Amino acid sequence: MGAGPTSLLGSIILAKFAEAIYSQGTGKRRVHLYIDEYGAHFATKFTSQLLLTGRKYNCSTLVTMQTLQSLPDEQNTAAVLNVGNLLSFATVGRDADTLSRQFPLPGPLPEPTDTTTPYTISPTPVQDIWKKGHPRM
Repeated sequence: MGAGPTSLLGSIILAKFAEAIYSQGTGKRRVHLYIDEYGAHFATKFTSQLLLTGRKYNCSTLVTMQTLQSLPDEQNTAAVLNVGNLLSFATVGRDADTLSRQFPLPGPLPEPTDTTTPYTISPTPVQDIWKKGHPRM
């Protein structure tokens, strides 16, 4: 089919989906939108607006991409980083710098006691959060 027609078809489907989300109002059933390779295929002003306002219309979004560098502008970058949950794996270059600011630590790193893993904050993070709560709560 080719990249051009596929992109056009994807844009039409996404526009119809957004129309349905906006027309249902704020009190209806939750809708889930999954967009793979957002930066390469779907990063437009329209979709960034959908990411920013979707929660108001009970729409949860899951967006994936290889790097933040694939996003065409600051509006899309802000929309992607303005999320309830952010998950990142191995990062590179400027992405690591940008994403590191999205995960603030509650204080300075403790002095390492084990030289093999110098930046381990806690060996039992889930239990610590369960007992003490998250620092932002």
